[in-house]
Amino acid sequence: MSDFVQEVLLVPSEETYYFYSITCISAPTLGILAGGSLFSAIGGYNDPKAFKLCLIIGSSALVFAAPIPVSEIKWLTYCCTWMLLFVGAAILPPLTGIMLNAVEE
Repeated sequence: MSDFVQEVLLVPSEETYYFYSITCISAPTLGILAGGSLFSAIGGYNDPKAFKLCLIIGSSALVFAAPIPVSEIKWLTYCCTWMLLFVGAAILPPLTGIMLNAVEE
């Protein structure tokens, strides 16, 4: 894999390792904090706006995922990957709350 990254994508292996490490730590952590705070600010998981916001966040994940496999611009790939992990983590708290509220006690 290392040869592929260096020869085809023209990205040094060390840069890839640093980017991957920083992205895997920062994006999901900030995404969970932002998602929980955002849904608390709009009124919680039972608010009708929560379902629409989940749809918007989920759709934005598709938008950020689409250019990743075809992009030849490394910074576009980096930013889209970071945003994909961020919005993927941001949708976890509200969806978990919505599913738990749907189950009878």
